[in-house]
Amino acid sequence: MKAVTSKNITSFVFGTLFIIGLLTAITVDAKDKAAKEEKITIKARDFVENAEPNDWKAYAKGADKCIKKGVNLKEAESWLKKSMEIKKTPYNLEVQGDLYLAKNQLEDAIHYYLKSMNLTKEKNHEADVSRLQQKVQSLRKQY
Repeated sequence: MKAVTSKNITSFVFGTLFIIGLLTAITVDAKDKAAKEEKITIKARDFVENAEPNDWKAYAKGADKCIKKGVNLKEAESWLKKSMEIKKTPYNLEVQGDLYLAKNQLEDAIHYYLKSMNLTKEKNHEADVSRLQQKVQSLRKQY
């Protein structure tokens, strides 16, 4: 058995303080993250709640904000559903693809990116869909 010395006690105290400091930092980071997530969710809800009932774009934008930040995905999904019930557009179809990507449902994400691309091209044969093509190619490489 080792003898208790002031050096051992000092090492123990500093080690304990270091661990307490790390745990405190982790807790503070978690609280900061939760506060940021709540702020994003509140802003998105306010945006959607203040929109006109038939404003498909407001529902899609609210969902898009949450999906890009990885928060409130369940509510974002319901907003997207509402948006597409009002009107299917290249934008909300792409956001639906982003939602599936966030949920790691790659096949469904590709499906919606392709739907968005096709609808874009239907409306304007000259439209640039390279961003969507890149998303699809990137996901196909993951298979």
